[in-house]
Amino acid sequence: MGAAPDPAALYPDIAAEGGQAAALHAVAAENGIRVPFQTSDANPLGRAAVATTVAHRTVLSIDARAQERRWSIRGCETFRRAAEAAPAVPLHQSLDAEILHEHPS
Repeated sequence: MGAAPDPAALYPDIAAEGGQAAALHAVAAENGIRVPFQTSDANPLGRAAVATTVAHRTVLSIDARAQERRWSIRGCETFRRAAEAAPAVPLHQSLDAEILHEHPS
């Protein structure tokens, strides 16, 4: 595998917004939604996160891939309260989703 392309060249729209968290904030605001996106100081074009507001969820992370224009979105939910009420419920369930976003031509 060759060297990764410049993230600003791979994600020019994200770079123009000032990073992934800023771009997600802008899209959310356009749709009247308030989401507390957090940026990664070390990788503002490549990573954003949303902190949880409830004890049974972990941070939702949004990571941009380095080799191609693609994102990985990961969030986990632990069913501690549900498990206490109904032991048959899994103690941990995770969701991994990759969303392919076509580069605008």
